[in-house]
Amino acid sequence: MKDNHRAHSQRVYNDALKTAMTDRVMLPDRVLTQDSCTPDASPALSALYDSYSWAAHSLKARAWLQAAFVFSFLLMSFDYLVSPSLLMPTLIIRGLIVSTILLGLYLLWGRQRASWVQGATLVMVSATIMIGSGALGALGGVSLFERYLTGALFTVATAILFFPIEFRWTVAGVIAAIILHAGMVITGPIPDPLLALSTSCFYSGAIIAFATTRKAALRSQWKGFKSKIRELRDQEALASLNAELQVIANLDPLTGIQNRRSTQEDIDRIWSDTTYAKRAIAFLMLDIDNL
Repeated sequence: MKDNHRAHSQRVYNDALKTAMTDRVMLPDRVLTQDSCTPDASPALSALYDSYSWAAHSLKARAWLQAAFVFSFLLMSFDYLVSPSLLMPTLIIRGLIVSTILLGLYLLWGRQRASWVQGATLVMVSATIMIGSGALGALGGVSLFERYLTGALFTVATAILFFPIEFRWTVAGVIAAIILHAGMVITGPIPDPLLALSTSCFYSGAIIAFATTRKAALRSQWKGFKSKIRELRDQEALASLNAELQVIANLDPLTGIQNRRSTQEDIDRIWSDTTYAKRAIAFLMLDIDNL
């Protein structure tokens, strides 16, 4: 399945680059030199860049979901060790609910979807991780509740860096995580909710910093895309120029036929080619004057 995704994303990646390189109406050269932060020039360009971004970075999102899926099963042993009474709850929450959602999202990222669908996956991850960890923490007692919520918040923070989605959906995922964290801190089994809420604000600042980093990464990716297209176009122009120079170097400007240099190259090539029967080679040289 991973090989199929890799092959499909590579095709989408190559097609997006080819279209961006050749379609100068959709992506004119002036856009490549502008210091814009997002591909907001046209809907067609935005759609093309979405395809490129998915193909280039979807493997990261799938890798995160795969790691989170495995880690969820590993945490079931930890839950049982710290509190044997959590055996059945962790089997249901982590082993069934959380793992099923993560597996579904992993399969969803196997193909490019609408931008809002891909963005909503981060919100789903935030809700799943926060609610699952908060429920298990509440069943395990005050000490586990705070630790599980903190761990869940930082788990969501790592997802922010890996999901190639629009920044507005990154903000939505961050807001969902912060609201759920603050809400569970206030209503959960904590003796001093005010102190817990101030701690929640501190950790919320950390996840906001991750979101800011993600915004800078999106800006860098867009500039990298433009730089790559500019490089491909320059290579194409250079190849065309070299082809023209090759023609000029090999043809006589007056008659338009091969000159001595080109003829000598053909002779050397034919003579060194083992597929030619050397006994059948003949050369005819004419010196024509008074053209």
